[in-house]
Amino acid sequence: MNDMIELALFATTAAVAGWLIRRKQQQRSDRITTEGPTEIACMLKRQGRWRPGKLSIGTDSLVWEQALSKQMVKLLTDLRCVEFRRPTAREMLAINPGSRVVECKSLQGNLLIAVMPDDLAHALRLMGK
Repeated sequence: MNDMIELALFATTAAVAGWLIRRKQQQRSDRITTEGPTEIACMLKRQGRWRPGKLSIGTDSLVWEQALSKQMVKLLTDLRCVEFRRPTAREMLAINPGSRVVECKSLQGNLLIAVMPDDLAHALRLMGK
């Protein structure tokens, strides 16, 4: 009898947690859709390392803010998205294996941005694609 109570309690807790997570994702997605994408959590490959931060729209271009140091980096204006893909096995050691890597090119070189699949469409919209 106690096993059934524990199972029912676990199933209820899992269902409520799943519902809360999905509701939060939906609210965030609705806010981005209505207000326009302003910030997206992502990782940017700079100087050979993946760095966590936020991608946002500045006054006239994309701006990436590093999470720990709050350093603002203005991304190149001629940045264009070439493709998006799953991370390689080596990249999975540094970033979330479920994320998507957006490969961008500019005149100064290549840029890699890792975003979660839910944010991929918003990130591409931020980049003008």
